[in-house]
Amino acid sequence: MTSVSYQHSEKFPLAGLRFLVTRQDSTESSLSGMLESQGASVLTAQMTQIIPTESWESFDETVQQISNIDWAVFTSRNGVTHCLSRLNDLEVSAQQLFSSIKTACVGQATASVLTDNGITPELVPEHFQSEGLIDAFKQHDLFEKRCWLIQAESPRKILRDS
Repeated sequence: MTSVSYQHSEKFPLAGLRFLVTRQDSTESSLSGMLESQGASVLTAQMTQIIPTESWESFDETVQQISNIDWAVFTSRNGVTHCLSRLNDLEVSAQQLFSSIKTACVGQATASVLTDNGITPELVPEHFQSEGLIDAFKQHDLFEKRCWLIQAESPRKILRDS
């Protein structure tokens, strides 16, 4: 928590307000920093921990059979980061792998990580939740298409079930 105190003003519209941030901030997208820059007091208490999966077997098999996949769907920037790291471990070019299939992602932050790594997502919904992605997919013919969901091991089930 910062010890700086601000007076409420146009420059510091959040002065006097306190926020609890429960997610891990990344350097490129610091919610805590944005709130503090507006005068808020911020306490951070990370409630989740992002760690790689214990087994990459399913992922590795999908990479080997990428010609059977039509869409890769990323649900978070952490998913992109871990995917790219694993592809690097396998000495597989992410740009080459994803050039043969279409990519979709839930939000702009996820799209930015893909783009920064040479992968242009075909589909980024207006509403940055699984429901927004499902709505966006309704404009695409997915009959007999195979989608690879690259997501947490304990995700919301709405994408998988849709």
